Amino acid sequence: MKLWRKFWRRGRQEGGYEKIMLFGCPWIVKFDVYLIRYLTGDHIPPHNDPAPDGWEHHRFNMVLRDCEEGGKFQCQNFRSGRFLGKRWIRFRPDIETHSVSEVTKGTRYIFSVGWLRKSKTSA
Repeated sequence: MKLWRKFWRRGRQEGGYEKIMLFGCPWIVKFDVYLIRYLTGDHIPPHNDPAPDGWEHHRFNMVLRDCEEGGKFQCQNFRSGRFLGKRWIRFRPDIETHSVSEVTKGTRYIFSVGWLRKSKTSA
């Protein structure tokens, strides 16, 4: 749909993906909601998303539409994450190295909600 084209922005990680911010409220509750799109050839290399000092970064992703081949979420040292069925995952991007393998066929759409929570270990 041409209407949505102007809203897509390239993601921060090299390898490519596109996102639309659906909602965000960083000054009150510190959370964001994105629609993420991976086209054929897109991937995300292994990385972490650091949280500010004294905070924990949490993320919940739901696969709205999976690609035909590739595009698999991978998480090393999967300590806090939970696969909740084939389409749902909750994890801590600040402490777990994560990536998405290259989409080799099709398009993948993810609904992603992220939030910051005060660290339980901060004094």
